[in-house]
Parts: sequence; C-alpha cells; structure tokens
Amino acid sequence: MSGRVRDESGVATVMAASLALVLMAIAGVVVSAGQVVLTRQLAASAADLASLSAVSRLLAGAAVDGACEAAAAVTTAQGAEVVQCIVEGEDVRVEVRRAPPPWLVPVVSAAGSPDGAVHADAHAGPQW
Repeated sequence: MSGRVRDESGVATVMAASLALVLMAIAGVVVSAGQVVLTRQLAASAADLASLSAVSRLLAGAAVDGACEAAAAVTTAQGAEVVQCIVEGEDVRVEVRRAPPPWLVPVVSAAGSPDGAVHADAHAGPQW
C-alpha cells in the first residue's frame, strides 16, 4: 500500500443523482401505463354509450342508419370514432377507436395496436 488516503467526497451526490434518475424513470413508466389504462377506459365508455344510444334509437323506431348515426354522434362527443356499427335485429355491436396522447402512440403500437390507437367494442340490445 502506498499509504495514500482515498478522497471519497462527492460520492453521496453522485449516488443521490443516480437514485433520482432511476426514480424519475420509474415514475415515467407508471404515468405512461396509467395513461394507457385511462385511454382504454375512455374508449370502453364511448363504446358502451354508443351502443346504448344506437339501441335506444332502434327501439324508438329509427332505421339502421339512424341508429349508427346516433352511435357516431355519441362516440365523437366522447373523443373517439366509430370503426364499425353492426345492427342485427334489435341488437347493436359498436367498435370504437380512441387515439392516445401523441407521446404514447409508440407505446400502444408496440403493445400490438396496428394503428397506434386503443380499440373497444360493446354490445347492446334487448337480448344482452
């Protein structure tokens, strides 16, 4: 040994800065996951409301086109868009898509969505 004393001043600062970076990365992942879940819930709510609106119009005597127009209006008001509206008798199936915030599109695409949006569907009718 040479008898020199190692100077370890500043080590705590480096450790604290490293810990802060790790915590910020974890917080970013948690916020991103929460935003994806929120977008999924909003898409599901839009699909539910759209299918109920369409069935309501059908049962009130509207034509199929009128029912799907009602579904589209409700979906648009919820910040989503109708992908498909299928009417079979008095039953309606509506599929909607809702785009996540732009910074989350790569995350949603990596999770398997071909168009970078969150999809949801709902069924409604007297038999459901």
